[in-house]
Amino acid sequence: MSLTAWTQNAWGEAEDLEERLVRFLGGVNAKNPGILFSQELFTPLSRYYFDTLLRDNKYFVFHAVHKIPQPPLTSFLLPLLCYLVVGSLASLTTDLHTSYLVVGPLAAIIINPYSILFAANLLFPLLFPGVRHPRNYDFGLSFMATCTCFSKDKFSDAQVLEERWFPHSIRGYPVPPLTSPGKLLFYYVQHTFFRPLFTVSAGSLKEGGQRVLAVNCHLVIGNPNLCRVRQVALVLSSLQKWGKEGDIVVIAGDFNADANDNQESCFDLLRAAGYVDSISFSESGKGKQETWKRTNRYMSGGSDASEPEARLDYVWVKGATSGLSHSLIFKDDAELVSDHFGVEACFSTGQENDAPPRRSSRNKR
Repeated sequence: MSLTAWTQNAWGEAEDLEERLVRFLGGVNAKNPGILFSQELFTPLSRYYFDTLLRDNKYFVFHAVHKIPQPPLTSFLLPLLCYLVVGSLASLTTDLHTSYLVVGPLAAIIINPYSILFAANLLFPLLFPGVRHPRNYDFGLSFMATCTCFSKDKFSDAQVLEERWFPHSIRGYPVPPLTSPGKLLFYYVQHTFFRPLFTVSAGSLKEGGQRVLAVNCHLVIGNPNLCRVRQVALVLSSLQKWGKEGDIVVIAGDFNADANDNQESCFDLLRAAGYVDSISFSESGKGKQETWKRTNRYMSGGSDASEPEARLDYVWVKGATSGLSHSLIFKDDAELVSDHFGVEACFSTGQENDAPPRRSSRNKR
């Protein structure tokens, strides 16, 4: 049988959010891809629509768990610095006891990652004016959060095996200098709200019972960023634990890396491990196939419009008998759902009734 995988960064920004979600998920329900990989699902409205339009109908829906982040120790340097500076300034007008045991600690409590997180959650609704916030849904704690969905038409069951936010050591955000409070504050923001991650899920196909592992990735931004190589290495290491003989493995998502850039080496690890880039599946897949392109009005009209066009979104497959097709989706102006175009990949799972036809010997020379 054939199986289709889609990956689409859903772009959690407020602009046309509800309209884009309805259009996106309407397209999913109409085409019914076997596996859907999506990223940037952090608003209450995004998760609400995925649950009501997909889970209540014909998909197993797995959101990344929105855990409270554990900031790196270095992110507490700013509260320490704040404690010393504010305490010293307070000592000029009050006694040392009050300065360093009351005023200084109070300033450090206000300027620390968890206080910033609390304040940001209160302010989130103000950053999304005009966007509905369904009850029982809160804002996610990472703008990079993912969601993986399995079609109930194709899969008899599905489950999450692992969710991992990349550790601080390979998260890919450089430690800023202590002399730049502004950069230190942004460092907090990155480690709190822009945490790259991957999830591993598994589903059993209804026909034949073959297991498919679905790995949803949202890797760190930056060009170049050598931590992406270490992030992909961690993904492959994790799959050694979960993978079994006979599995089909699909690694898809927003890699924030351009395969057309010869300096980007994270893809070399995937090729060496036996994964095939879906762009090779068909004639239509040849060419640069940028998913980050200025013909997309959401990309060209946004704050990142100065960035170069690039191919950032991928489907990598291992264990399939053959690739059948590859194409970009949601790329025409009337159907745009994000500042990224999506990717569709179709491949054979190896069932006999869907095996590619063999060429007749009479055609051989």
